[in-house]
Amino acid sequence: MPRDVRLVLVARSLRAFGDGYVAILLPLHLSRLGYDAFGVGLISTASLLGSALLTLALGLVAYQIPRRRTLLAASLLMAATGLGFAGIEAFWPLLVIA
Repeated sequence: MPRDVRLVLVARSLRAFGDGYVAILLPLHLSRLGYDAFGVGLISTASLLGSALLTLALGLVAYQIPRRRTLLAASLLMAATGLGFAGIEAFWPLLVIA
C-alpha cells in the first residue's frame, strides 16, 4: 500500500475516533452545563448531522483538492469546533458551532 494511502487511512481513522469520542462526551458536557434532554439532543444531532454533511460534501470534491490540504483543513475545523464547544455556554452559538 502506498505511503500516502496509509496516511489518509490513519488520518481518517483518527478523525472517526474523534467523532465517536465527541458523540459520547458532548452530551455529558451539555448536560453538565444545565441543558435539558431536548437541548442536548438538538445540539448533539446538529453536530453529528453537520459532520456527516461536511464529509459527504467533501467527498464530492475531494479529488480536486490536495490530500494534505484537505486533511489539514478538516483538522483545523475540528479543533476550532472543540474550542468553541469548550469556551461557549449559550445555546444558539453552540447550535451554530454544531
